[in-house]
Amino acid sequence: MPATYEPIATTTVSTASASVTMSSIPSTYTDLIVVAYATDSTSEGMGMYFNGDTGSNYSFMYFYDNGSGGVATGQNLNTTRINFSNLSSTISLYKAHILNYSNTTTFKTVFSNGGLAPEYVIAYSGNWRSTAAINSITFNVSSGTIGVGSIFTIYGIKAA
Repeated sequence: MPATYEPIATTTVSTASASVTMSSIPSTYTDLIVVAYATDSTSEGMGMYFNGDTGSNYSFMYFYDNGSGGVATGQNLNTTRINFSNLSSTISLYKAHILNYSNTTTFKTVFSNGGLAPEYVIAYSGNWRSTAAINSITFNVSSGTIGVGSIFTIYGIKAA
């Protein structure tokens, strides 16, 4: 990672679970980068929510291309999480950028992208309608479990 990225925490899933929570995120950075190298048991996709908030305070839109002319776009409003990826039983790599995560006067914006080679690439843009500083991130799947060996890493971006 670039010199401006500092690793904050890494978690490797040792037991299949419906969710993974990373907490005690310090508020000393401007932005967060989340990298997930993960699988799920049902190919239903994974989302993330912040500070334990599972209310309908999230919205996101997406774009994906399967490489065969299968392009789709859409949006989900007032959901209980921001989608982070569409996983499968094979390892997928995704990255999310969470802007101004420690700012207490603005809503939080998230951009994520990734892919499932050779099937498709996908991009999400979403927000959490809260001014609270983010101090924990929970990753969860719609159904099934996050696979053993999945790795989640959070990096902080230093102020310029």
